[in-house]
Amino acid sequence: EVSSDAIYAKIGQVILSIITDSKDPLFKKEEVVADDKTKFQVQPTDRLITEVADMVTMMTNSAFSKKPMLETPNPWSDDVLGGYKTNGLAISLPLVRQKPGFEVGTAGPIAINMINNLQEVALKVNPKIQDIATQCADKGISLDSFVVPNTRDTAYVRRIKSRKNVPTRASLAEATSLLNEEQFFLPWSFDSRGRVYPQASTLNTQSTDFGKSLVMFAEPGPFNKTAEKWLAIHIANCWGNGVDKRSLTERINWVKSAGTVLIKKIVTNPLAAIKYWNNEDNSSPSEPWQLIAAAYEWHACVISKVQTTTSI
Repeated sequence: EVSSDAIYAKIGQVILSIITDSKDPLFKKEEVVADDKTKFQVQPTDRLITEVADMVTMMTNSAFSKKPMLETPNPWSDDVLGGYKTNGLAISLPLVRQKPGFEVGTAGPIAINMINNLQEVALKVNPKIQDIATQCADKGISLDSFVVPNTRDTAYVRRIKSRKNVPTRASLAEATSLLNEEQFFLPWSFDSRGRVYPQASTLNTQSTDFGKSLVMFAEPGPFNKTAEKWLAIHIANCWGNGVDKRSLTERINWVKSAGTVLIKKIVTNPLAAIKYWNNEDNSSPSEPWQLIAAAYEWHACVISKVQTTTSI
């Protein structure tokens, strides 16, 4: 019979020989004499140290956060990099993202004109959503992808929530830093398929439900019958729960009836509405943060009539 300790020791020797006796090993064995006994230590080789250092450098160069711009981005052309003002100096962000192993087309004049127009659209932070999200963060209240650790959570749950909450907290931090700016802009580019994406990492109009709710147009438009129709449809779509599958007319009618009660509850006490949605026994919106933003807009334009324009 062989003891389990002896088996483990033999397995350890085999593993050690595999990782140290190859032609170009990542680790090396060194003899160390201690207490008149010769032992082996496993140390990283120069090759491993160099490779790790190169990897850290690469990750550091790639791990910067691309932010919204306070000025309009540089226009794109066939031969000039647009977008960020430092695009020609820093890590290159091309107009059309390349895909290794595939031939990627170029953008034509109509596409370039479109994306340059898109970059000139001025945006701003939605102050109501920024304020509500800040209160939720302070009080440990979660909603959808906005996951906040609280004092009742175990250490393990707090770690899980903290990891999940990185993107949303990054969006909130970005919004807070831009809260007092009258406007900001997003640089845009194409992916290898020709789809259009903002280059800003966190706060942008193609983010999560929470990220989208933080962004408004800096230049409002008139709240006319057309705006009222589409804002109502947007509210119904954000609520979901089958209402978003009805005809457009039925969605509008829902907002003007049952939806009005919901909107008033949200605007009167948004944190109470959020806590109610967090109860598993109650229906919750499919896009809660955008619903809150739209509810405030509808209340101001339709119910209280203190607003004649819309920025949603």
